[in-house]
Amino acid sequence: MDRMSSMEQVKEEVVNGNHDFFILLNGGLRSSKHITFDPIENEFWVWNLIDDSEEYLDGHPNIKEAIGKGAFYMEVV
Repeated sequence: MDRMSSMEQVKEEVVNGNHDFFILLNGGLRSSKHITFDPIENEFWVWNLIDDSEEYLDGHPNIKEAIGKGAFYMEVV
């Protein structure tokens, strides 16, 4: 797993084909996300695997908060 330090880093990884990320929660639990980026609209789309919900990143402030706290990671296979 690779810690993400900025939204620009997340964007770079997604554009390069890496789409699986997670927020590391208390107790070592994970909130897994599949993220894509639309360069035309300049927006991220997030699929939350825990509850099968979908949203644009602007509607998901937890990711930006998790990056700030050092708790947002890219899944490395």
